[in-house]
Amino acid sequence: MLAILGLVIIITIGWLGSIYIFSKEKLPTSLRYLFFSGWEFILIGIAMGPYALDLFPLEIILQLDPLVHLGLGWVGLFIGLQLKWKDLNRLHPEHFLVTTLQSVFTGLLVAMVSWPILEHFFQINENTLPIAVTILAASAALSSPTVVFLLSRETGFKDEVIRLLQMITNLDGVISILAVGIGFTLLRPEAAGIKVLILISQPLIVGCALGYLFYLIPHKKLSENETLVVIIGFLLFSSGAGGMLQVSPLFLNMIIGIFLANSLPKNDPFYAAIINLEKPMYVVLLIISGLLFTVPGKGALLLAFAIITVRLGAKFFFISNIAPRIDPHLKFPPKTGLALASQGAMALVVGLAFLSSNPGTLAKNIFSVIVVCVMANEIIAPYLVSHVFKKAKQ
Repeated sequence: MLAILGLVIIITIGWLGSIYIFSKEKLPTSLRYLFFSGWEFILIGIAMGPYALDLFPLEIILQLDPLVHLGLGWVGLFIGLQLKWKDLNRLHPEHFLVTTLQSVFTGLLVAMVSWPILEHFFQINENTLPIAVTILAASAALSSPTVVFLLSRETGFKDEVIRLLQMITNLDGVISILAVGIGFTLLRPEAAGIKVLILISQPLIVGCALGYLFYLIPHKKLSENETLVVIIGFLLFSSGAGGMLQVSPLFLNMIIGIFLANSLPKNDPFYAAIINLEKPMYVVLLIISGLLFTVPGKGALLLAFAIITVRLGAKFFFISNIAPRIDPHLKFPPKTGLALASQGAMALVVGLAFLSSNPGTLAKNIFSVIVVCVMANEIIAPYLVSHVFKKAKQ
């Protein structure tokens, strides 16, 4: 009963928070920038959890797994729906290469730094170490488009750099989900020889089959609320299927999203229902992240500091020095890489995917490191993006 009440409270805060989260125009600039992307809802989650008000005791938090899987499924579906073949065909190959290599470059550098710190400060075995490093690298490689989009709208700044930054941040999520999905598969004990191909093809086949199953549902005849109920039920079902197959719900639902994006017509009411869920689900994921947060030790704080520093340095260096060599026509203003500071809720989702499939002390520590990184980057991101916009105007 208490768990159900907890779910109702979180969902209610999610809906109410979705109205407030991006409506802070009346606040002073300094305060608005400090809480620009809504990371304060992580603090609300922490405040409601065992470390503060204890409104959600540990036994209730452990029963929030269905809501976590719903969030993971929704994010995977949402990312997949953005991958329409017609839209991807319009991308210049050089732009796609810059986006992919930027993400991979950042992830590799973060992995190189994280590996020795995890070995030295955390009690971790050889089998778990590569998985933990993959999760940290995938979450660090991500950049959120939210701050760039909101600041460009607020300032009225229009430039080619906005389009390039949004392209990079939109595709970052796809690369990270692929890294998590394929990485988890390759690191499974039974992954060897021809078995690897079977394990990788399994979620692709199941994802397409589930996508086709949803396609057959006569959802056009349903009301908006009925469509919403169908989507939530389907996401819980598909995420449960992912659990049975030992596949990340993120990865499986992204495949479903890709199938639907290239099957459903543009005016399908399904898209409107998914978009209406975006802000409430965003707030819910932030609150859940706060509830699942554990106070990090010295090793975890050192790891978080190292990741924040290396991640921002990697993105800045790549955009400034490597991207122009890949495509000389790209005109990035000075310090554009700093505008990729924001990680957003997507990074938290990568951590939640690890935590939900590997409950234990290590997963909790890794997730707390990701939460610290996200909060720090969300604080500095508006100031850095604003600085880049000013440089671009000069």
